[in-house]
Amino acid sequence: MPLQRVYPVITWRYAIALLTLTLFLHEVHELVHIFSGRVACGCFGWRDFNVWGLCEGCSAIWPTLAGPAFTFALIWLGAWWLFSDAQWQRDLGFALVFANMPLARILTSLSGGGDEVFALRKLMSSGAAAEWTGLTAVLLLSVPPLVLAYRALARRHRWAWFLGFLVLPVALDLVIVLMGMNGLLEAGVLSEPGIWGTPVLVSLYTLVLLVLLALLGRHLVMPHAPEVPAVTAAARRQPRSPS
Repeated sequence: MPLQRVYPVITWRYAIALLTLTLFLHEVHELVHIFSGRVACGCFGWRDFNVWGLCEGCSAIWPTLAGPAFTFALIWLGAWWLFSDAQWQRDLGFALVFANMPLARILTSLSGGGDEVFALRKLMSSGAAAEWTGLTAVLLLSVPPLVLAYRALARRHRWAWFLGFLVLPVALDLVIVLMGMNGLLEAGVLSEPGIWGTPVLVSLYTLVLLVLLALLGRHLVMPHAPEVPAVTAAARRQPRSPS
């Protein structure tokens, strides 16, 4: 099946829906961690908006890898949907690739951090080997879906479009979650533990995102995007007629 085209039609509703999906998937990534920790350890650990830990006395490693496994599964699902004949599926697939912030996974691995490197440090005797192995794994899991998403873009100046989709979700997540919401939590705003050992502020934030996604999720499908022929090798080789 050939790779299909995606023609982004950016409206403020689409932008808000994509941002909401990005923030929601970040939170679900953290929930996968803490629920995996609950299964592995028999109790919930602690967490904020982007850092978490196992409950005391537990040293299981697989909950650390569960978060990125979930995230990369969604990224690859999105890449697969780019081959769909249905426009709604292509649009959602395109959104899944970027809303899961593959750039964030690459940058944290490059800096020697991230779930992948942290888990490998516990499994390998050499810290340097763990960092290189983790970075290699992240690149192998991130780059192919990004290449497909780039090739599927049917817009002029698609490098600019691609970089916008790649960078802006990460930048906004950094400002809203790591600086804004974590700042409120550090200031003591609704910081007491609630369900699942999660601060009340985090639970309310998750609920708000869920409601917003239910209301705005349909705008991730761009109904006015024109149908563009599939990207095929024959089409790429076809010479242009002289103007």
